[in-house]
Amino acid sequence: MITKSKDELIARLAPAGFTFSQFQLVSEGHYETFDADWNYKDIPHLNALHKLVNSYPSSISDDIVTSVNLQTVGGFILPMIVVNYHSGQDRQTYYTSFLNLLLIVETHWRSLGPNQTRVETSYAIGSRWYLKFLHPIVQRLITKNYRQLMSEDLPMRERRGSLRDWGYAYRTDGPPHSFAATLHILEENMVVKREMATPAPETVPTAQLDGARAADFFTNRSDHWGLRLRLDNGHLQVYPRMCPHEGACLDEQPIERSTVRCPWHARILRPLATLAYPFAPDAAPVDLRHHRLVPSPKGLTIEYKDAPLAEKADPTEQAPAMTL
Repeated sequence: MITKSKDELIARLAPAGFTFSQFQLVSEGHYETFDADWNYKDIPHLNALHKLVNSYPSSISDDIVTSVNLQTVGGFILPMIVVNYHSGQDRQTYYTSFLNLLLIVETHWRSLGPNQTRVETSYAIGSRWYLKFLHPIVQRLITKNYRQLMSEDLPMRERRGSLRDWGYAYRTDGPPHSFAATLHILEENMVVKREMATPAPETVPTAQLDGARAADFFTNRSDHWGLRLRLDNGHLQVYPRMCPHEGACLDEQPIERSTVRCPWHARILRPLATLAYPFAPDAAPVDLRHHRLVPSPKGLTIEYKDAPLAEKADPTEQAPAMTL
């Protein structure tokens, strides 16, 4: 596949009478370059997370995706044909047109040190000379749109950075990410990079379990050992605090119809376990992948297992249908 950088595309369009105005927007954050590469190639999050864009891909491969994007700019919805491709090491280029204007964008990310990354996004607004007066207006709209997008994207990247601080990594770290592979939201990409101490067993007393009727009870932190407990209609429901796909925190997500929806990719997760409550004196323990739940009249004892990550997904979990 022949790939062209932003500057090469501009040079090829110059003989056709196009003139360009260029500017750059920069962000930095606590995450690795892998996380930026993943974020810019991650197709499902566009519709699940972003408020200003809906994307309808038409063709997807490892290196390129083409789509019809409905982008909200200044309160108006603009339909745009977008071509987005991997154009070099730590680099991605995409371009589109709207009305009589062209927009060529190139994003480059580089490491500033361990778990610290700088992302530089360069924009080129192109048109015939007589429409150049529109360029400053378009630049202001793009800048405002960029701030909104970053307010949604940066928390994703920095959540991954925090997980890396805890000792996690991802099976997809290393080579450039694949656009097509990001559609597999039932895959579990979380792995443990360095040894993590298995939490000590803990008992949640009955009084605290009773309180889970009014407010959910959380154990540990939002990693693969963390649990969210909820009492509902005589049953104690046990949910994960972290989505095993890419590590999204589920703590703030509402529980509806006994399911929780991942905020990043709309993956639907069901309870890990549902126990009749109050517990019977002879209630049997429940073995889960990373936990053993031991109910008793005194409360719920949670034992933690040192089970590996990145195993086959639970077939009871569901992925929403995607229209490609």
